[in-house]
Amino acid sequence: MQERPYENEDLLQTLVERHPELLAGDQMNPASPRRWLLISREMAVPDETDGSARWSIDHLFVDQDAIPTLVEVKRSSDTRIRREVVGQMLDYAANGVVYWPAKMMRSQFDGVCRSRNEEPGEVLSHFLGQDGNGDQDAFWEAVDSNLRSGRIRLVFLADQIPTELQRVVEFLNEHMSRVDVIAVELKQFVGQGIQTLVPRLIGQTAAAKQKQEQAIRRKQILDKDTFLATLADGVDKETTDTARRVVDWMQQNTDALTFGTSSAIGSVKLNGKNVNPFLLYSNGMVEVSFGNIRGNSSFRDQGKRTELLEKLNLIMGIKIQQDRIEFFPKFPLSALQNEQALHQFFDVYRWTVDEIKKG
Repeated sequence: MQERPYENEDLLQTLVERHPELLAGDQMNPASPRRWLLISREMAVPDETDGSARWSIDHLFVDQDAIPTLVEVKRSSDTRIRREVVGQMLDYAANGVVYWPAKMMRSQFDGVCRSRNEEPGEVLSHFLGQDGNGDQDAFWEAVDSNLRSGRIRLVFLADQIPTELQRVVEFLNEHMSRVDVIAVELKQFVGQGIQTLVPRLIGQTAAAKQKQEQAIRRKQILDKDTFLATLADGVDKETTDTARRVVDWMQQNTDALTFGTSSAIGSVKLNGKNVNPFLLYSNGMVEVSFGNIRGNSSFRDQGKRTELLEKLNLIMGIKIQQDRIEFFPKFPLSALQNEQALHQFFDVYRWTVDEIKKG
């Protein structure tokens, strides 16, 4: 196979849009490979509040930790890849963190999904579900928080990264504490009717890797013991005891008990997929994942989700509004401290599991 340049920049941009794994997320963080959710291609960047677009960034993604990731694509034949692209990217970043409200990013994401005939809630639920964290509202809040604090990632992608750009990337990556700056070289090899794309990460020095490892240590996947210990730090003993009983019930009555960075999930396996009806969070809240289970045939009908809502609302201390049956509402775990309430919840949970398996 022989290396071949890309015919044009639009082709390279389209490849990244359709196959974001080409951003080398596995090389950025081998312990926790980055996954990408496309917010928009040619994302408008204003330079004032409610202003029109002054620039546009080639791609805007967020990863599973809600970190906005700006991607600028250039071919090596474009002389701007050497210096000018750095100034462009810093303009985008400096203005994006100020003038991109999360609600606008959410609207852009919704538009991209609908242009592909996909349901935004289902796409995001699947994306978040891979880490066992299905709270969509909390995810967008985290996106907004990361933007406002300047916790972002800048990615320069080209078929060949020139030495001048590599040096700038390494310098920025070492000296910008909140911003990860990455270059990805994406070469194309063609031969005998086969196309192979080979991404290579450039610009991660030893100091930059140490910074990343420190961030990983701050956010570890929990297990049963560490989940309960984390929860116990923030709630009273009665709520901790209730949490232990709920987790034990999940372990005995669902197909799989898994943990995220802040949640316990009792999953129901159906046709090779996990359906997560309820999540228990380490802050002492219980999520009812209507937005997740509505993808199951049994709960696709609004009436069935309403039935679940009504069963839950019969439990004293739980009051979920009707308009939340498309989303991920929560109620306090402390509502289940009463023995009768806890057994009512287990009955509802068991009914939900049985209904999911019918689908």
